[in-house]
Amino acid sequence: MNRKEKTRARWPRAFAACGIVLLVVLVTPALAASLLRPGVSRGVETRNSAYATQNPDPNARREAQIRWAEEEGADASLETCSGIGIDRLAEVYGVQPVPTVVARAYAEKNFEPAFRSAPYEGCLEALLGNGG
Repeated sequence: MNRKEKTRARWPRAFAACGIVLLVVLVTPALAASLLRPGVSRGVETRNSAYATQNPDPNARREAQIRWAEEEGADASLETCSGIGIDRLAEVYGVQPVPTVVARAYAEKNFEPAFRSAPYEGCLEALLGNGG
């Protein structure tokens, strides 16, 4: 076997060795990271109950959605009622220009019954001049 043939015979082994080294270099960090993450290597999930989607309580997600909808309704009502004003809102809803009456009419016309309390409070706050 001459020198050229010996060199050709070594190439498949060299490629295989390079492939193995490359595989070890790429896989080892990922494997080490997955083994060192807390809770995962033991099959236990790490959860944070502060987040509705990770809370073990089955009603937590729905309660959080309701709370977020109420907060959004209150914010939107505060901005709307402070921007439009009591006189124009009373005229639109056909009620007396009294803050509690206008706020109630606004909440009843724009929100579902289950979500009316927060928009009422937001609008009332704006109409009483406490909205910013």
